[in-house]
Amino acid sequence: MPKRVRVKGDYLKRRALLLPEEARYDSLMRLPKGTNLGGGAGGRDEPD
Repeated sequence: MPKRVRVKGDYLKRRALLLPEEARYDSLMRLPKGTNLGGGAGGRDEPD
């Protein structure tokens, strides 16, 4: 990756995902142990 602020085009060029800050590995690892990581799925992972 370039040594500048990354922009959406950098990720598109490399065919990579641009994740929001709260979804990146480092942010997830800083969450308290036992945090429900599936809570942001909008209920899609729960059966009807």
